[in-house]
Amino acid sequence: MRRTPTIILSITILLSACAKLIPGRVGRAADISVAITPGRVALGKKLAEGIMACGSCHTTGSFEGDPQQEMHLAGDLIINADYGRLAAPNITPDKETGIGAWTDGEIIRAITKGLGRDNRLLLPIMPWATFGAVLTDEEAMALVAYLRTGPEPVNHTPDKTELTMSTKMLASTGMFYYIYAKEDFFNDYVPSMTTAEDRGRRLAFLGACIDCHAYAPKLFPDFGEPLAGGVRYEVPDRPTVMCANLSPDKETGIGSFTDEEVYNAVKYGMRLRPLPDTEMVRWPMMPRMTYHTSLTDDEISDLIAYFRSQPAVENDIDQREMELVEKGK
Repeated sequence: MRRTPTIILSITILLSACAKLIPGRVGRAADISVAITPGRVALGKKLAEGIMACGSCHTTGSFEGDPQQEMHLAGDLIINADYGRLAAPNITPDKETGIGAWTDGEIIRAITKGLGRDNRLLLPIMPWATFGAVLTDEEAMALVAYLRTGPEPVNHTPDKTELTMSTKMLASTGMFYYIYAKEDFFNDYVPSMTTAEDRGRRLAFLGACIDCHAYAPKLFPDFGEPLAGGVRYEVPDRPTVMCANLSPDKETGIGSFTDEEVYNAVKYGMRLRPLPDTEMVRWPMMPRMTYHTSLTDDEISDLIAYFRSQPAVENDIDQREMELVEKGK
């Protein structure tokens, strides 16, 4: 009878030890100085203010659907039933409360490897694993160049993070890292841009489509699995939202819709299957739509080509949402 607590304690100690090994596995932040050029700043802005939609989490008020432009990238508080209260940090160049005092290598390591300057593991709601899997070195440096010079420095610290118990366990033991970081995560990335599907897949990683629209039956999805949707978002005083099925299934996915209809969904937030009370996508997708308007027609065509290239998976998201409402969840 006494062995169970001992086993649990031993496992916890072992996992905590594994967490201590993560900074060594990732390595120190590179000792580099990014040359800030107009070309790099422009590329960094296109990424941060476009497909990566950094402000959809890091701009004050975005979570509530009321982004405050004078607080652009100054941090916000995100409330999620699974994670708890998350402070999306200030990423303006303010030296006291933002990333102004960070080195260029520390910024790149945080974006692509998920470790803060104090070796703290960043939660995967910040999609560092998908960014790290596909960002080129030049793109990472371009993001640094833009974050150094583009946003106005704002002295602001978001409210304190308060994690759920399960999230604390996964974070403190390093399990989030071992779940999300893949082997190719540590290799040099050479993007394949040969076909529309290749280019669209890369955009789907940069836009975190892979994270939110992951294959429903997997709790911790392998990136690149069918985009059948089903990841659930629950926040206080809002209806439960399940991410849409983007696989080419004709009944429950995008298979029966034209490229023009999917285009309008991606770029302007027009729902493919309107609800009684709205024809627009809901949170957490809605805050991203102002960023999607910067996507070119070719980029959206590539994204659609990637979506259509995935296996068709039947997964009726609307029905699943109704079942949750009926159960009071």
